Amino acid sequence: MPMSAEWSSRWNALRALGVLATEMEAAALFAAATVRHIRAAAAFVPVDGSLGQDGFLTAICGAARAATLAMCTPAPFQGREPE
Repeated sequence: MPMSAEWSSRWNALRALGVLATEMEAAALFAAATVRHIRAAAAFVPVDGSLGQDGFLTAICGAARAATLAMCTPAPFQGREPE
């Protein structure tokens, strides 16, 4: 599917900033968490084979560790007690 010039321009701008990937699924997760005043986390690891098997395992373990730490660390009080 060919990209329009506008989208091609946007992707080029993101690449120039060092962005390697984008995603949409976690946006729904974070939107729902915001509305419900609960915490959410997501871990992102490329699955295109660019890391190799050892790199992939290292990345997935690091991402899981970071997400777990983020979810287990007390959040600062923001004016409303969590549910």
